[in-house]
Amino acid sequence: MTVLKPCPFCGKEHPVHRIAPVIDYDGMGHPVMGEYIEHISCIPISIWNTRPIEDALRKQLDTTIYEAKLANEAFATIEKQDTELRKQLDIAIEYIKDDLYTDKSYEAVEILKKLEG
Repeated sequence: MTVLKPCPFCGKEHPVHRIAPVIDYDGMGHPVMGEYIEHISCIPISIWNTRPIEDALRKQLDTTIYEAKLANEAFATIEKQDTELRKQLDIAIEYIKDDLYTDKSYEAVEILKKLEG
């Protein structure tokens, strides 16, 4: 038995009748399944269930969600690298300060004053 998608206009589910493989419209313009087709304005279920705009939007949403996940993973990686680089920079600054403390030249003293400043 073919599963009939809900009405794209009102969202209501419409029952599928096993005898009629087509959709008919009721007086309000909503599709209904029936044993007897009384109106000419009926379409096959395969066409009724085709939602090209909805399908395209769902595909676009899936792509956007996937890209957001990749962006979040990349951000986490960059954040981790940033933390590690800051640690290494702090270590390098301490080495430089140690070297400057042992160097008693005028330039070294001036640089230390600016660093601590």
